[in-house]
Amino acid sequence: MKRWAKTNTQSGFTIVELLIVIVVIGILAAITIVAFNGVQARARDSERKSELRSVEKSLELYYADNGSYPATVGIGAPSGCLSIQHWNCWGAGTSTGQLVPSVYMSAAPQDPSIKDSGACAFPNTYQSRMYSYFVNATRQGYRLATYMENVSTSDPNYFDGSSNIGCANFANYVINKNY
Repeated sequence: MKRWAKTNTQSGFTIVELLIVIVVIGILAAITIVAFNGVQARARDSERKSELRSVEKSLELYYADNGSYPATVGIGAPSGCLSIQHWNCWGAGTSTGQLVPSVYMSAAPQDPSIKDSGACAFPNTYQSRMYSYFVNATRQGYRLATYMENVSTSDPNYFDGSSNIGCANFANYVINKNY
């Protein structure tokens, strides 16, 4: 009878192979996390732009019916955050009220990443993440402003902060209408 030699048939991975796989997975995870954070910021900016367009449309409807833009933010909106007369800011807390009567807009939008839940605790910093509205003296023009996380300097609504715009001192995105 022939005796078969016992061969080592155990299969598995060496420690070096395991370490290489762990390092590769770690690198891919880090890249994915960084890319995902950028996507989230762009999504919040997209939501901000969409909300400002909604406000803009409601202001135009108001103008069509009344011949002028509203003078102030409606009842219930925070007023303690007004740092300069005629500017109206909202979106920093729960009592946002209405920008225009509910016929035109049910409620003023809130920023998707509210940093100041105390409704105007930091009115002149980027932390507030508020929207701002200013109507000129004749009520025939206005500005809507907010802070975007990723705004390009080539964007036509980019605002470089070269002039004081009230409670939106830290705004970097401004929509002007007849202003």
